[in-house]
Amino acid sequence: EKRQHEQHFINEARAAGRLAHPNIVTVYEASSEGDSTYIAMEYLQGRELNKLLDAGHRFTPEDVASISWKIADALDHAHKNGVVHRDIKPANIFLVADHQPKVVDFGIARAPNRVPDQTHKSEEPYTLFHDNILGTPNYMSPEQAMGQAVDARTDIYSLGAVMYEMLTYRKPFHAEDTNKLLHQISFKAAPEVHTIQASVPLALSKIVAKAMSKKADKRYQNAEEMALDIKRYLTRKRRENERRPK
Repeated sequence: EKRQHEQHFINEARAAGRLAHPNIVTVYEASSEGDSTYIAMEYLQGRELNKLLDAGHRFTPEDVASISWKIADALDHAHKNGVVHRDIKPANIFLVADHQPKVVDFGIARAPNRVPDQTHKSEEPYTLFHDNILGTPNYMSPEQAMGQAVDARTDIYSLGAVMYEMLTYRKPFHAEDTNKLLHQISFKAAPEVHTIQASVPLALSKIVAKAMSKKADKRYQNAEEMALDIKRYLTRKRRENERRPK
């Protein structure tokens, strides 16, 4: 059992090691020696997004768009290489100088308790491991919350949920306990971002709402589509700012 877990960890780390993208942490090596399994990755200087949010750091809508565009581009690269992250959340987004995001932990830390992938027979009851969701499944996609098979679109939903929190300073759903929260994630639509923060442009609010659609078929169908939409939004904003009388 332990050996199998270690092998799984190494395989996942090596899968992440195949990825080469400026917004994905570089994994150099993963291996087992004696009783220890180790992973060598690039050293990052900065702070995790969850720590910045907890400390009350405020991001402008433009900051959020430019950070998210890079993450969507990183996810597109991963997905095209057959790697689905499955656990996109602020704790797995590291911000280095100038708000450059680095996505970390491609299923590595909790490899043994992975969410079922396509090979999983969805009729089987799927139990959520509490260490898998590390206390709170706030950014989990509806299909993950229901224990169904997931594909790359689960990452698109989770990135939408991260953008939601960066723009509104609150999580999309609130419940007293995990089961209620999972039920809300599965069946309830979060109030749109611009209805909570009037300063958020409608176009950006719509991008978040589309990414967070309950049904995977209604979301962006790939991360490249999402990245392009955010990029278009940023380009439009820049043009508007240039046109403004100084």
